[in-house]
Amino acid sequence: MAYANTISGLKAKRLELTKEIERLRSEAASLTNDRSAIEQVLRAFGCTEFENAPRVYNPTFERGQLHRFVCDYLRTHGKGTTRDVTLALIADRGKDPDDREFYNTIQRAVSRCLAHMGTRGQATRSGSARAYEWRLVG
Repeated sequence: MAYANTISGLKAKRLELTKEIERLRSEAASLTNDRSAIEQVLRAFGCTEFENAPRVYNPTFERGQLHRFVCDYLRTHGKGTTRDVTLALIADRGKDPDDREFYNTIQRAVSRCLAHMGTRGQATRSGSARAYEWRLVG
């Protein structure tokens, strides 16, 4: 088999990176729990100044980018569920659809976008509450 050593090395590196990602996620969860515990104790002592600290916000999309993508998807495919649009957006960005946290973030954004489009009369939905199919109006 050609490139057997290269393939073996890449598989080993991939496994190493996967383990490191899991370790870092676990460490981040532990740190978040520690911070919550400290904040709870601070509140018990009457200190609440940390609550007014500005939140760090990392925008997932540029202004109007999600709306354009959703409209383009529905225009191209005619209809689609939130899941369909979410998976297409993740694939378009070249990300891993199995990353649950990223998937959930994108799905919430797509769901909100479609709901706003429905409220403004730009899109309509049909189907059951479990799986609405969205279409552009007009």
